[in-house]
Amino acid sequence: MFSDIEHQLLLESLRIFFLIGLPMTIGVMIVGFLAGVIQAGMSIREPVINYGIKVLVLGAILYLISPLASNLVIKLARLSLQ
Repeated sequence: MFSDIEHQLLLESLRIFFLIGLPMTIGVMIVGFLAGVIQAGMSIREPVINYGIKVLVLGAILYLISPLASNLVIKLARLSLQ
């Protein structure tokens, strides 16, 4: 079905997808939950606060994982050119 190099590329692509996507998803989920709890406790009904906090956290996570992400993408590009 797949050759060995195609199988390696597929597995490496999925690994990169999860290594980059999971920290962002988990971070935004945790911050969204905490912001929702705080807003509910303070009876604040402003959705912009929740979205703003999520965007800031997403930007911070992207900034922190960008070296890892670039190294993984370079590794995948080298693997695909073999």
